[in-house]
Amino acid sequence: MSPDADGQASDGQWYGELAPTVAISPVPPPLPLLPRYELVYDGRLRTLYQLFFRNLLLTFATCGVYYFWGKVRLRQYLWSRLSVDGYRFEFRGRGGEMFKGFLMILAGLAVWGVVSTVIEFSIEFNDYVSRAALALGVTRRTLYAWLRDLETQS
Repeated sequence: MSPDADGQASDGQWYGELAPTVAISPVPPPLPLLPRYELVYDGRLRTLYQLFFRNLLLTFATCGVYYFWGKVRLRQYLWSRLSVDGYRFEFRGRGGEMFKGFLMILAGLAVWGVVSTVIEFSIEFNDYVSRAALALGVTRRTLYAWLRDLETQS
């Protein structure tokens, strides 16, 4: 087969100088290994136990109020004894902040409890009124008016 003017023969093969060149890329270099960081804990178990028991006693003595400050002291100790390549961690939380967050959650749960109780009571009350009206053979509006009249008389 003879190539045409472009250098391509009818069988699809390329001949001569007009053959397209394909750039073959070399194998990419291997990725560099990630640096290895050394994690070191240099705390003492005895000190950790002392902190734990102190926090436990103070938490019981204050009926749980000291729990947040004890948690902060424990985290400060643990984080200050942990280092990565010589750089130490530092815990900057405060017990008052944790206690304030706890009180906010507690207040939210209290509001939710009151609202759900009111809704549940109103649903049950309407159910009782409906049953009473059905038993007496009157409409709910008539029964409500009768109950309102009883309330104003007393």
